Parts: sequence; C-alpha cells; structure tokens
Amino acid sequence: MEALSKTIRSFPLGLKCPNALFRHEVAYVLGQVQSGVGRDPLLDRLRDAGESDMVRHECAEALGSIAGEGIEDELKRWVGGRSSIKFLFSSAVSWNGLKS
Repeated sequence: MEALSKTIRSFPLGLKCPNALFRHEVAYVLGQVQSGVGRDPLLDRLRDAGESDMVRHECAEALGSIAGEGIEDELKRWVGGRSSIKFLFSSAVSWNGLKS
C-alpha cells in the first residue's frame, strides 16, 4: 500500500510536463483517485489562463471530485467568466456537483 501512496504523491509532478495531453491525463487520474495531494497543483493549472482549455477543463472536473475547503468557491469563480465554453461548462458542472 505504501508503494501506491508514494506513486499517487508523485502524480502532480506530471502537471508540469510540456505535453498538454499528458497534463490532461494526469489531471484525470488525480480526479479519479480523489487524493488531496493533487489539490494545489490542480488549482495552479486551473488558474493559469495560459494553460490549454483541455487541461483546465480536466482540472475543474478533478477538483470537483476531490472537493474540500475552498474548492466550491474556486469553481464558482470561473462560472460565467471569459474562458472557453467547454471550460466554463466544466466549472459549472463541477461546482453544481459540490453543492448537491
């Protein structure tokens, strides 16, 4: 079990990879395992306006799965903003999921 825990703790490093598709997949996995270790790195990617919308979309989805203090407010912040439709939709869906 310790090996699995160590592996999960290393996943956020993948969010710094130069390949957007890889960062997207890392965000997806972090959401699936619902580990709090991904919270801050996912928030960093979400807040980066220069990041690919595909990656930001997956970060919003992952954060909705992880939840925790401040996540609902952070996702709400992006609802109705000036980002792409896909990213706005992801933020709205994740935010509404946390409210239920």
